[in-house]
Amino acid sequence: MKTKREKGYGLKLIGLCGGQISAGMETVVISQLTYYLTESVLMAAATVGILLMCTKFFDGFTDAVAGFLVDRTHSRWGKARPYSLLYVPMWIAMVLIYSVPQINVKLQIAYVFVMYVIIEAIGRTFIICIQSVLLHRAVYEEDQVKYMAVGAVFAFVFGLVASVAMPVLIKIYGSTRTGWTIIALIFAVPGSILGFLQFLFVKEFPVPEKEQKAETIPFMTGLRALFQNKYAWIFGCVIFLYNLASGTAGTYYARYVIGDVGAMGVISGMAFLSMLLMIVLPRLQKQHGSARLIRIGLWVACLGCLGRYLFPTNILYQGLMAIVYMGGTLPAATFMNLVSIDCMKYSHYQTGLRLEGVVSSVNGVATKLGAGLGAAALGLLMGLSGYDGSAAVQSDSAITMIRFLYAGLPAITTALCAIVMHFYDLDSKLPEINAELERRGAAEEKL
Repeated sequence: MKTKREKGYGLKLIGLCGGQISAGMETVVISQLTYYLTESVLMAAATVGILLMCTKFFDGFTDAVAGFLVDRTHSRWGKARPYSLLYVPMWIAMVLIYSVPQINVKLQIAYVFVMYVIIEAIGRTFIICIQSVLLHRAVYEEDQVKYMAVGAVFAFVFGLVASVAMPVLIKIYGSTRTGWTIIALIFAVPGSILGFLQFLFVKEFPVPEKEQKAETIPFMTGLRALFQNKYAWIFGCVIFLYNLASGTAGTYYARYVIGDVGAMGVISGMAFLSMLLMIVLPRLQKQHGSARLIRIGLWVACLGCLGRYLFPTNILYQGLMAIVYMGGTLPAATFMNLVSIDCMKYSHYQTGLRLEGVVSSVNGVATKLGAGLGAAALGLLMGLSGYDGSAAVQSDSAITMIRFLYAGLPAITTALCAIVMHFYDLDSKLPEINAELERRGAAEEKL
């Protein structure tokens, strides 16, 4: 195994960081869609919830095939790298979805549906799917934690900057339809450029033709092998539950509970202090493993969410709880791709098949399904609570629901995530798996 720093290290790091930053910004921007559609376009909250839920049928189809398409891709650019080009059309569609024309309501619904499918079912599906594959195929194993740690820092920093900027931009531009287009463009231009850097600089290692033929796995064979990988599904369940509570309740909370939509920018800015954990996180990962750190962090995040119920209008206190919550979720966000690579190794060890894209697609399915159902639930529950986007003051039932979606639901989902992670014991089996895979590789080279 090569230990010498590879040529083009800096450019590859820039490319990987660029892709992660762009994906993180996309998450922040699309998370405001329910708020935009209910507050600016004035769609009924229940309608928005049903609309976003319907898009999950397309997501389910594309998520199911994305991993198999990546595994069967053998281009001159590699297996995963060509799909990095999807950042650009994804961001174009993002600008369009925040520019809903003033047309018939049914046509508006169809318009949003098409744009959302392009963003989530096509763009984000492949972008999530390829991240672990790129890390596995473009970075030497001994450098992967280092790449992930640096990439996570930049992605987290820029994500927080976007989270801080978003409420401010909404306060400045969010009162008009044109203003929302401006907000989308502010993120889309750098997001497209950063995403393209991933294609430009993250070059995969050459793959022997013999190995390429071995990786052309029939669909049903790969599907059966995937269902045998319990660890991929365990961690997929964690990702699903985490994203289930990642809607836009924070914006509603700032406006209707605190009384100032810009307050969420201050709260998000305070959460930036949790990044100090990145100083020790890679070392802790080497000592205790990814799974244990993720479990402990999720319990901490749960406490941070429950704490939000106290002092509901105190911005500094809510900022402190944001630090606790974000610090608790940091291990899961940082080591997600590393866990995915471990699951790839387990599939290879268990079945003898290289299922990199297929295993990685579980993360995509879980992320998209969780976020999509979370957004749908947000709209439906807000509608059932009596929320009215055209009203300056909301009913008591609507305020109670907003507080639950901001504090109660994330506490429940993070606690469930921590419980599910207790069944993930792959870390203890990795030394044996790595030794066996090396033995097999050495045997194949002799042939």
